[in-house]
Amino acid sequence: SREPHVLWDDDACRPAYDWENPHVTPDGRFLGYAAYDSELKASDICVLELGVDDAKPTLFLNAPADELAPRFHPSGRYMAYQSTESGIEEIYITSFPGAKGKWQVSVGGGLWPRFSADGGRLYYRQQNDVMVVDIDTDPTIRLGRPAKLFTAESSGQDIGQGRPEGLAVSADDRLLFVRRVQRDREARAASGITLVENWFAEFRDSR
Repeated sequence: SREPHVLWDDDACRPAYDWENPHVTPDGRFLGYAAYDSELKASDICVLELGVDDAKPTLFLNAPADELAPRFHPSGRYMAYQSTESGIEEIYITSFPGAKGKWQVSVGGGLWPRFSADGGRLYYRQQNDVMVVDIDTDPTIRLGRPAKLFTAESSGQDIGQGRPEGLAVSADDRLLFVRRVQRDREARAASGITLVENWFAEFRDSR
């Protein structure tokens, strides 16, 4: 490991929110993230080329609406993101790095796009549901119909506790998410940090 260093430090493409976690292309060359546009009073998506001296971020998507939560396709040829251009937050896909073409993925709202490891599916949150859409990228984007995987209300789970970093997809295409757990007042008062050793072996044995 090495010491952390500042990638850039000016007002150009300043990150919009602390919690709006960025995403890196599979080849590690580009960083995509949401930035705040002070003139439009909205969020844009910016891209920074990594490993280049004195590189500065550039605007990638800057419509009057809010664009957030960029996620790169495993091929590196596409980016999924959420936008309010229709009046509500929906999931879209565009090409990368050219931003040529736009495909709407969700219907009736969508948050937090997540590609499967092989790029053949895209997951997203729609209110209390987790949705999935089949994707074919050869030779261009073709989308299936959105389908519901499960509803958080019926399973007693609050997906991600309202935060996008609380939902992820593993390399073997399992959904990982933070679940809200109800605790009584005494349990909350006694909460602390717990260290679990050898957790992976225990998890593997329970599969």
